[in-house]
Amino acid sequence: MRGIRVFFLALGALFLAWTPALAAPPFWVMKDEDTTIYLFGTMHILQADAEWRTPAFNAAYESAEEVWFETDIDLPEEELIPLMLRLGVDYERPLRTKVKPQTWAAIEKALVGSELTPEMIDMMRPWTAAMMLGILPMMKAGFENEAGADATLEREAATAGKTVFVFETPEQQLRFFADLPEAVEIQYLEDTVEGLEMSSDEGEAMQQAWIDGDVDALGPMILEDMQKERPELYQSLIRGRNYAWVEILDERMDRPGIVMVNVGALHMVGPDGLPDQLKARGFKVERVQ
Repeated sequence: MRGIRVFFLALGALFLAWTPALAAPPFWVMKDEDTTIYLFGTMHILQADAEWRTPAFNAAYESAEEVWFETDIDLPEEELIPLMLRLGVDYERPLRTKVKPQTWAAIEKALVGSELTPEMIDMMRPWTAAMMLGILPMMKAGFENEAGADATLEREAATAGKTVFVFETPEQQLRFFADLPEAVEIQYLEDTVEGLEMSSDEGEAMQQAWIDGDVDALGPMILEDMQKERPELYQSLIRGRNYAWVEILDERMDRPGIVMVNVGALHMVGPDGLPDQLKARGFKVERVQ
């Protein structure tokens, strides 16, 4: 269960990993005679001083006319807050009535020293609580959403005047969690709570593994555990989304241009990952770094 617990803790920050490995964050290239698509596996939450850029990545990013992300990272608060209140809050049944007493006790303990209070968490649906709790250890270790690869690249794209596209609207992305059966939501929360003892050193090790390409520390084991132990979540959060994105990228190859795709790196892993699925459709996909 160690692998699945680490996955669910990381999922709170949407931090994901990958398969093969060179000593740099992973990205691939897919080309035909007039179209180039780069596939970059990102880490969504990083420490501000993390050094992950490489000359090869920078050259690819600068050449791209279009950049794609999972969703709109900079959704204004006036749009995000009503969405979270509608999909992530339960006004009738407190969270503490849905979980085991020991789970609620662990949640209260984890909140000590954070900006979140038990009263705030008690209003949340299990999936929302899991996502909020999951990032606490990394936030305490100095990780920031704003420093994540996706947020950094989206800011740069706006400054450079690149055309930005997203695979999913914010509501679509939240509904991958909000539409889960409640029993699966609670499993997600319990797995997250069990992983909350992760130390700051472990968080930094996960970040360094992403930067270095250390597949012994991160990668297929996490996905395999998730697919085996939490199949509903795997289908909803990984496989189903990957297949939908592959359809979009397949169609995008019909038009000329240079494109950089930036999505969580676990979406690049294994037979359900974007590189393998695109290869299965006959495209030549090569690892750049």
